Amino acid sequence: MIGNKALDTLGFLALYEDAHGQPPLLREIAEAVGLAGARPVWWHCRSWVRDGFVEELPDRHRKYKITDRGRWILELYRWDPSRLKTVPGQPTLAAEVREGGD
Repeated sequence: MIGNKALDTLGFLALYEDAHGQPPLLREIAEAVGLAGARPVWWHCRSWVRDGFVEELPDRHRKYKITDRGRWILELYRWDPSRLKTVPGQPTLAAEVREGGD
């Protein structure tokens, strides 16, 4: 069984690569998935590399790239992108400004 955060990490990798043509930073994944920082993301990505769902690109900051097998897992588990806090390739809404602001 694959956990929700792990699937969200894999799904964000796929969406980000499709939208930007390159893998995301670990920090970007953490923000989108709702993890505390880059360390838990790194742990998930290392597990995905071991299982063949993600490829590790050496000597790069954007080093984790989803494989075809990883995309297959997302389809198999029917992963839903609406679970993410931010979705790459979609505009983000500007923060609300208080009246009589600072």
